[in-house]
Formats: sequence, structure tokens, C-alpha cells
Amino acid sequence: MNRTILVFLAIFCVAAVFAWAGDPQTQTMSPEQQKMMEVWTKAMTPGPQHKELAAMAGSWEFKGVFWMEPGAPPTESAGTAERSMLLGERVLQEKVQSSFMGQPFDGIGFMGYDNVSGEYWSTWTDSGSTGIMTSTGTCKEKTCEFVGFYNDPMTGGKKKIRMVSKHEPDREVHEMFDTGPDGKEFKSAEMVYTRKK
Repeated sequence: MNRTILVFLAIFCVAAVFAWAGDPQTQTMSPEQQKMMEVWTKAMTPGPQHKELAAMAGSWEFKGVFWMEPGAPPTESAGTAERSMLLGERVLQEKVQSSFMGQPFDGIGFMGYDNVSGEYWSTWTDSGSTGIMTSTGTCKEKTCEFVGFYNDPMTGGKKKIRMVSKHEPDREVHEMFDTGPDGKEFKSAEMVYTRKK
């Protein structure tokens, strides 16, 4: 049985337990069912990390500098980002509109915090690709560090990327570090976000 089916069955069982518990005609839950409800309730309840994500919602503009390879001249870009919270204040959605090398560029990403793993997670896809980048990371004292992977068109395999973000209420700095042909990490992008007034 694949993972998707197992997750669906687990969610269905939890929903059934909640419905059963709310029915006054049913019997009292068993200790096992009570424990299951407690565990799932804890896993699904937004916490302080989700409030921090919600503080990032709103309208932003950004300027970016990008390096295609080590030592290459930079390419500059600018754009806007609209962020909003989804799924009962659990997930931050970001929609980006920009241009890159003279072409329109659109992207969409999601960021959340997993109460079970204790990690932040992120997904990103855009008009410059047909794939998706997934990453996980940690945040401490307004600085977040993520490690992600995407499918590299040049090799057809997975490629690692590291991201470091520094957050202030109305300003953010995002740095990306890619892997060069020599296998060494190099800074491939820096984007400065400013909240629109």
C-alpha cells in the first residue's frame, strides 16, 4: 500500500473518530481512541511558528541579483510578491510576478511548519520550470536556513541548493547558494524584500 493511501486512511479514521465523538448517541471513546484524538489534535493545531509565518503575509516588492555560475556577471531583476495564509492559518502562500532576462516570470510557493517533524518546509515552482523544488529547514532568531532539491535540467538528476533568509518586520534578505561545476558552493542569488506601505 503506498504512502498516499495510508495518509488518506489515517485522516479518514481521525475524521471518523471526531464525528463519532461528537455524536451524543455513541458510547464513550476507548483510551486508544482518546489518545489518537490527542495526538492528531496536537499535530494539526497551529502554534507560534504559524503565527510567525502569518506575520509575513501581505504585499511585498523585491530586487534581486543572480549569478548563473561562479565569477559570472550578475543579472538583476525586480518584482512583487503577494503572501496570504491558507488552511486555517497553517500555510503561507506566496505568488511572485517578475521578469528575468527580458521574459515574464511567475512563481508560486508554500511554506509551513510541521508540528510532527519540528521542521519548516517549503515548496516552489515557477514559469522557468515544469518541476518543483522542495526544502526543509530551521529558523532561529529571525534567521532561517533551508536545504532543498530540484531536478537539474543539465544532468537530469537531483541538485542541492541552500537558502539563508534574514527576517525583519518590513524587510527580508534571501540568499541562495548553488553548487558550481567544481562541486563547491557559490552564492547564486540575493533578493531583498521590502513590505509595501
